[in-house]
Amino acid sequence: MKKFLTVLLVLVMLMGLVSIASASEAGKLLIWCDETRAPVLEEAGKDFTALYGVPVEVQEVGFGDIRGKLTTAAPVGEGADLIIGPHDWIGELIENGLLEPISLFGELRSKFVPVSLDAFTYGGKLYGLPYATESVALFYNKDLVPEPPATFEELITIAKGLTNREEGRYGFLIQTP
Repeated sequence: MKKFLTVLLVLVMLMGLVSIASASEAGKLLIWCDETRAPVLEEAGKDFTALYGVPVEVQEVGFGDIRGKLTTAAPVGEGADLIIGPHDWIGELIENGLLEPISLFGELRSKFVPVSLDAFTYGGKLYGLPYATESVALFYNKDLVPEPPATFEELITIAKGLTNREEGRYGFLIQTP
């Protein structure tokens, strides 16, 4: 069942999440992904080829290089048909004319959590599919904050009260790119 869903997911992705200008040969699908995902996609690609007769080539591209490579390669006809990347790339890639919308109907749509599809939706159109979701959590120190804040406004107030820049103490930290 898991293998079937993987092949199905790859099929749907390959049908729609494509760069406008692709370097792959006619009738062949080119996927760029990082080294972690390449083995799984190579296996799914073999299954896809066996089922549909369309060869799939998986090229390893460093995760941090995929977006930049697509941005420079696709406009000159050298981009991949499919890339694996986070949803927050969607806006930039669409604005640069590098992605096409996909259609996802009926039973297949119901296999995804709606909010996960929302993350790949831009201007009312779906441009990608999630293969994983993550839950982000906010932890707090009960010794410093006996009762957790109920709103972001409360969080900000508490954080400001705990912050002492001279001592290098901050009430709230968040990693940013």
